[in-house]
Amino acid sequence: ATRVYPPAIDLKLDDADLIGLLHFVMNDPAVIRFVADVSATAPSGFVGSVYRIAPGMGHRDSWHSDVDGNRLVALTLNLSEAPFDGGELELREHGKRTPLWRIANTGPGDALLFALAPDLQHRIRPMRGTHVKTALAGWFCRDADLRL
Repeated sequence: ATRVYPPAIDLKLDDADLIGLLHFVMNDPAVIRFVADVSATAPSGFVGSVYRIAPGMGHRDSWHSDVDGNRLVALTLNLSEAPFDGGELELREHGKRTPLWRIANTGPGDALLFALAPDLQHRIRPMRGTHVKTALAGWFCRDADLRL
């Protein structure tokens, strides 16, 4: 299903069984402990969704912050079948034009964890080439049962 949350547009997976399985894996106590240790936060669990962006389909993202008082650490996990071109994650200080960093996680299974803070924004860069990007995106939260 097409998901529009202006000005971002992508495709969202509507498969409760697969999303449930991914949540089961990401909420394993060992994963939660690992994220807590590397991030110096105290998440209770993970919530997220699977999205797809494709070149030439008008899919796009904009600079934004996921800070909502519950989300602590963000994750993007590459579920794509083939390496893709574009779709890099960028992070910048709020209000600055130049990104602090840009990184591509184009290998199947590559994952990025990154901090959420009021002074940080991130976005996914436009896709190029012919291959699509499919990823699990979500957050390790203070209260994973609270859907803010």
